[in-house]
Amino acid sequence: IVLVEASEREIIKTLEAFSPSDAKREKEDEEQLSDLFERRGLIPEERAKKRGGFDFVFGEDRIAVELKAARNPRALSRLADKISKHLDRYEKIFAVVIDETGTPEKTKEKIEKIEKMNPKKVKVLVKKAKKKK
Repeated sequence: IVLVEASEREIIKTLEAFSPSDAKREKEDEEQLSDLFERRGLIPEERAKKRGGFDFVFGEDRIAVELKAARNPRALSRLADKISKHLDRYEKIFAVVIDETGTPEKTKEKIEKIEKMNPKKVKVLVKKAKKKK
């Protein structure tokens, strides 16, 4: 059980350190995060996207990570639906939202609702994409 905790802590640290650079597509953001996980020795169980699956899954389905580039509020609603649908399958679900909506207050509101589904299980981190120089 100690191993799970360490792994969860490492995943949280990695997500907090994640600083996406401006990407054209969500896939590019996923690749950036995937590279960061690998550099830190965190190898997800399944990188393959199963229909409706999460972007990264660790520890035999214990921890799921979803990356969502939110260009509009609907993207956050889809994220909420996905999390609620899979809530019982995972011990922890982390969502990384790259907020591109231009309405940070609305984004914050939606994220609070998502976390309220199950505060012990669900954690959402919000990131801003760094503009490429």
